[in-house]
Amino acid sequence: MKLTHEDHNQVSVLNLQGDLTHESTDHLRKLVVQMMDNNTRDFVLDVNEMEFIDSAGLEAIIWLQERCGEQLGQVRLANVQDNVNTILEITRLASRFDKHPSVESAIKSLR
Repeated sequence: MKLTHEDHNQVSVLNLQGDLTHESTDHLRKLVVQMMDNNTRDFVLDVNEMEFIDSAGLEAIIWLQERCGEQLGQVRLANVQDNVNTILEITRLASRFDKHPSVESAIKSLR
């Protein structure tokens, strides 16, 4: 998985490309912890180019959501494609996440 990020004031946009699996969750967690240490509390996960997510990947985004909640922050998913949405629905996690059609609308929802 390739992971990049952009800061938009107090919101950090994480662009996830490829597969979010057990092999890549440590990198995501370390980056998030580092960003939270620098006072980032709100995150938008742009999953437009994420092709697959396994149980460890789902755990990682749930962990992110819980960690943000502890700091009064929030997580939004942007650009959720059918393949990832199907996985969220099958695992009954679709309603747990606030999904938006674009990064811009996800950022606006956090302001």
